[in-house]
Amino acid sequence: VRPDATAYWNRSATYDFLSQVSWTERSRDAQGAKVSRDMWEVVKPFTEGYYVNTSPGADNSRVRATYGDNYPRLVAIKDKYDPGNLFRMNANIRPGKPVA
Repeated sequence: VRPDATAYWNRSATYDFLSQVSWTERSRDAQGAKVSRDMWEVVKPFTEGYYVNTSPGADNSRVRATYGDNYPRLVAIKDKYDPGNLFRMNANIRPGKPVA
């Protein structure tokens, strides 16, 4: 599948990396979150983009990386069919034009 044939461009990826950190004591929340973030910073240089289903609530820079060069085309589609951003859950592509 060509990278521009669908929304998701990185179909030639050989691996998917998914990690999970958990703990039972609420007093360790900050420590657990830090461990997870620190681990990701070590792994991140070896990655190329994200898979959309593994990035719920992703920030806009991560959403852009998820769709690579397809992102501008998807924003144009969003502007045409969902300019009010009704479908905005999960890893959302935001409209490019402000809604009046």
